[in-house]
Amino acid sequence: MNKLFTLLALSLVLNLVSCASSNDTSNQMAERMALFDEKAAIQEMVFNAECTDESECKFIGFGSKPCGGPWFYLVYNSSIEAEVIERVEAYNKQEAEFNEKYGISSDCSVALPPDRIECKNGKCIPVYE
Repeated sequence: MNKLFTLLALSLVLNLVSCASSNDTSNQMAERMALFDEKAAIQEMVFNAECTDESECKFIGFGSKPCGGPWFYLVYNSSIEAEVIERVEAYNKQEAEFNEKYGISSDCSVALPPDRIECKNGKCIPVYE
């Protein structure tokens, strides 16, 4: 009887651990997809804003690398600056929290800002020299 009780208890514990692990994975995937969707929405907003002159173009660090700093620099038109800054700052904070929560790692390379920005064919384009 004691062996049967031990076997049942062990089975229950393994089931609970398995369910917790599965829920963590599901939560992580759901949170990752929400970040992906917001990133795509921000990039689409930026892509749709047209420029007529380089003076309209700016950039902001986008994303939060686990080692620190942005993943890259997002170039945008100043006509949507307030919304871009608000959404990118919120996104960066969410990604930093996600990285911390799930122990995400990455390389520790540093993304460099563009040397300058040009307005070509109505789009703000980063230039790296």
